[in-house]
Amino acid sequence: MARASLRHNHIAVNVCSALHQRVGVRCRVLTSDQRVVTGDELYTYPDGLVACGKLDVMMVLGTGTVRNPSLLYEILSPSTRDHDLGEKLTRYKTIASLKEVLLIEQDVVDVVHVRRTATGWEEERYTSLADVVPLLTLRRGLPVKDVYARAFEI
Repeated sequence: MARASLRHNHIAVNVCSALHQRVGVRCRVLTSDQRVVTGDELYTYPDGLVACGKLDVMMVLGTGTVRNPSLLYEILSPSTRDHDLGEKLTRYKTIASLKEVLLIEQDVVDVVHVRRTATGWEEERYTSLADVVPLLTLRRGLPVKDVYARAFEI
């Protein structure tokens, strides 16, 4: 998102760093400049993503577009909140490779973990800095304290 708040940017760096430290060699972390295509052909830019295995990229007008993210994350902003929680999340769920989405509030400690199950999609909310989000993609937890480290000093 262009012209994001300082806190939004700080959280984005925190999440990217925390994921990068945990991915190992089979996955890669990409930032908000990476375009993704949904199963119903929406081209969009999440705040970040993790792709595992061989990266599936298609070229569209000279730009590489990822088709196989395993995890996407969005940092919610007042101007994009409704879209991120509504249509965008619905379209993310059409990506065959996608296992989970993180929806991260920037003004309070609140991370919603949306994950694919055998019967559909489930959500769980984490609102304490002591919580750890169990990421399917990484087979490791993401401490909420790492997501918000120093974010409220801004």
